[in-house]
Amino acid sequence: MQWILQDFEDTRKLAVALDRLDIPYTWHKVVPFIGELTPNPIIKDPNDVVMFGSYTLWR
Repeated sequence: MQWILQDFEDTRKLAVALDRLDIPYTWHKVVPFIGELTPNPIIKDPNDVVMFGSYTLWR
């Protein structure tokens, strides 16, 4: 399972739990009004991704 996180205070708390469980995750920012992620995520398996952040992150 791969997690893509948007940087918020709550996701920092989630990252602590993911670290404890040894679950991989990456940090990303969403470019406002465009919706691009920076850095661009590298997806190993599109069927095994969890995204946690704003609605724009999902889109």
